[in-house]
Amino acid sequence: MGAYEVVRETLEPLGGWVGSVAMQPGGPQATGAHRGMPVIGFPGNPVSAQLSFELFVAPTLRAIAGLPPARTERLPLAAPLTSVPGKRQFLRGRRADGGSAEVVGGPGSHLVAALAASELLIVVPEDVTSLDAGAVVDTVFL
Repeated sequence: MGAYEVVRETLEPLGGWVGSVAMQPGGPQATGAHRGMPVIGFPGNPVSAQLSFELFVAPTLRAIAGLPPARTERLPLAAPLTSVPGKRQFLRGRRADGGSAEVVGGPGSHLVAALAASELLIVVPEDVTSLDAGAVVDTVFL
């Protein structure tokens, strides 16, 4: 996302787009084509890259392969949480005892072990900054 970003310098002259989407983790994104081949650019942090793939590319690949969409479910939160205003937050989580969703690790895009221990993403809308325990949230299973 810097001023001298090689992905930007390569894709934008070819009509590609390099910018940011209002999500965390995974804001920086890029799309375009080179010699007729689609190009998709993800953020450099490992969790951001994996979540970007899961949210933007995997649904298309699943559809092409004839697979059903990833499972989604509305679950109550096991504990209260806070979120960044203005960005849709995708927190790593798992199903806790009793069927609630609990956050695994923090929101950092470098927390690979938390992603590995997760089975779902807890979706917090961009206009929500806090949720109480028991609040029902959308989840996407990984």
